[in-house]
Amino acid sequence: MNRSTAAEMSDQAFRQAIVPTARLFAEYLTRDAIGKKLGWHDLEFVFTDVDAAANPMEEAQIQQILIRTGVLTVNEVRRMRGLAPV
Repeated sequence: MNRSTAAEMSDQAFRQAIVPTARLFAEYLTRDAIGKKLGWHDLEFVFTDVDAAANPMEEAQIQQILIRTGVLTVNEVRRMRGLAPV
């Protein structure tokens, strides 16, 4: 197996094993620990960068489509990128 194939297989394993497990764990923390134990139903636990696209260009294209279709505003995308609103 060469390095190119190994890297692709590692990325695929991450997307298929780690991401779903992280989502389940975040849902559990949100529902049971934050919601039931603390009584804060308006908070949500999320892992940052677990669902992020591997390719920054792909992520930018997705955000552009979401802006164009009205799902997100420009300021929401700027906030996702850590920028100040316009």
